[in-house]
Amino acid sequence: MRKMKRRKLRAMHGNVVADSTHETSVRTADVWEAICDTPEEAADMRIRTRIIFWIIKVVEYRRWSYATAARQCDLTPERLQALLRGRISQFTVTELEAIAARLRQNNDV
Repeated sequence: MRKMKRRKLRAMHGNVVADSTHETSVRTADVWEAICDTPEEAADMRIRTRIIFWIIKVVEYRRWSYATAARQCDLTPERLQALLRGRISQFTVTELEAIAARLRQNNDV
């Protein structure tokens, strides 16, 4: 992501991104298209977001403790905490897909 682009983005309301340095608005399909440099990067972030939200829903639905969830996901407690807090940039799509597959395999979700 471009540092300058991030600094310029101040407020996001729906699909309109307000730019603090100009009086114009830019319409985008979603927030990822607004902050990512390429459509491919935006698509990657959308996929990561969907998988992370699914994993969080499974952990919440099962009411697992951090220790149980970490064991089920085969993650250290620190990595699990980053995942549950939505730290998207710390995980690749491949890692997230592997975690989701483990949860599906172990728990028939």
